[in-house]
Formats: sequence, structure tokens, C-alpha cells
Amino acid sequence: MTGFGISSGAHVDSRGQITIEVTIRSVNGRYLEPRFHLPREYLPFEAGLKKCLQSEFQRGTIDIFVVRKVALKRAHQIHVQEDLAAQYHQELLKLSRKLKISEPPSLSMILNLPEVIQVDSQVLVTQDEEAALFRIFEIAMKACMKERNREGEALRRELLNHLKLLQTQVGLIASFRLQINATLHERYLSKIRQKFEGLNLEVDGSRLLQEIVIQVDKSDIAEELSRLEEHLDNYQKILTNSVSSSQSWRAQKMAGQKIADQKKAGKQPDAPSGKKLDFYTQELLREMNTIGSKSQITDVTQAVVESKTLIERLREQIQNVE
Repeated sequence: MTGFGISSGAHVDSRGQITIEVTIRSVNGRYLEPRFHLPREYLPFEAGLKKCLQSEFQRGTIDIFVVRKVALKRAHQIHVQEDLAAQYHQELLKLSRKLKISEPPSLSMILNLPEVIQVDSQVLVTQDEEAALFRIFEIAMKACMKERNREGEALRRELLNHLKLLQTQVGLIASFRLQINATLHERYLSKIRQKFEGLNLEVDGSRLLQEIVIQVDKSDIAEELSRLEEHLDNYQKILTNSVSSSQSWRAQKMAGQKIADQKKAGKQPDAPSGKKLDFYTQELLREMNTIGSKSQITDVTQAVVESKTLIERLREQIQNVE
């Protein structure tokens, strides 16, 4: 799911005013990939900000842009390197005498030489400013997550719609199961009769019937349909129970805290819904391919093709689900 969050705030201390602006933008991705764009003063805090991000986001490429604006009366500190200026002056005097130039080096000439004047615009970050940065960062995460949830709810409805259509196709395939078995029975029996036609052989009818039943049973799609129904049911439960945009930011934080606590306790955290759905999508496709390979009826083949198209749509959309 995509998302966009922006937050800005002013931190005021004894030196003046510092404005911090945090923008968080997320795009679809199977894994969590945070990309920080920080001013050099905030580089030491990247690990801490990343930890906060991981407590809320599990998947997606997340771009974090942080801008720091300093509005101080004396924001720029000017330093004159007097020793260096004196050395320049001595060397210039020597050069003047050697070149027989009577005019001495001027002050403006010396000040324009490299490194004589240094301007330091960096203002050290205080603990209060660090706290303000993390506070504003959390507000931006909240705004981004709210947008992700809004788009996630729309995606959830779309997935449920595809799932409903897929369930219809599976029901259609199931309605042809007995017809498929009857067709196979007649086909196997016809083949056997053709092979024994013209041969003066006695055939054990009960034995022949038993062999036909075994062959039909091998081609029966009952197990595949049963597993399909189970996977579809699990799919439905995950989508129905997934976190929607109607839930609060507090609920989101509690879910993230649960994952953090599980990791801290050395337990394997619950898999994200997106990964579970990805797994069931693969299983749906596997069972549908098996049914397609056993299909002997045109209507079933068409239903299998339509079902695989719907499963592919699910697979594409699942990549956007956290």
C-alpha cells in the first residue's frame, strides 16, 4: 500500500528557533526497506529512527525526508585564523621584496586567501531537540499509516470481490465433478472394450469394474476441491480479520509492540497478513493446476482458466498487502 505523511514542528531553546520537518512516503514492497534522507546533524539518530519505524511498518519501501531549519540571530559563527593570516602576510612580504614591489599586501587580499575566514553554520543538537525530532517523526508515521490504512481498506474490498468470483468458479467446477467421473468411467470402459474387441477372451466383469474405479479415483478432483475450499476459507478469514482503517492508531501500535515483544522473548513473531495471503495464493494456484491437468470437460477447463486469471489478480494485489 502506498502512503504519505508529513509533519513539522518548531523546537525553541535558548539559542533561538529550530524547525524540524519530517516527510514519510511509502510505496509497495514485499520487504521493509527504509531509506533515510537526514541532515548531517541527525545522522547519529538514524538507528533510533529506524527502530521506531520497524515497530510500525513491516513491509514496503519507506522514504523518510527530514529537514532542519535554524533561525537564530547568530546562526553562523565566523572564525578568523589569525596565525594562518600572519603566515600569509610574511610570505607575501618576502615575495614583494623579491619581486621589488613596494606596495605591501592589503588586508582584503589576505582575508580572501584560502582558510583565513571560516564560517561555521552548524548548531549542535541538544537533548530537547532530539526528543522533538522523535516526537515529530512519530506524528509523521501516524499520518502515513492513516493513509496506508485508507488505501488498504480499498484494497481489501477489491480482494474480497476477486475472492467471491473465485469461489463462484470453484463451485461451478465442483458441480461438474460427478459428470467428470461418469465421463471418465465411460471413456475407460470404451477403451478396454476396443482393446479386447475381436479377441476370444473371457473378461472378469467385477475385476474390470474394480480397475475402472481405481482409474477414475486417481482422476477424481474431490481432494483438490476440498483443499481449495479450505484455502478459500482461510483467505476469507484473513481478509475479514485484517486491520482496517477504522481501527485506531493505538491498536496499530499495540500490534507493533506485540511483534517487538515476541522478538525480544526469542519467539517467532506472527507472520504478516501479506505473507500468509501470498502462501495461500500459491496453494490455490497449485490445486487449480492439478484440476486443470485432470479436466476432461470443456466447461471445467474454461472455469479453470478463469480461476487462474482471478488467482493471478490476487497474487498481484497481495504484493501490496502488509
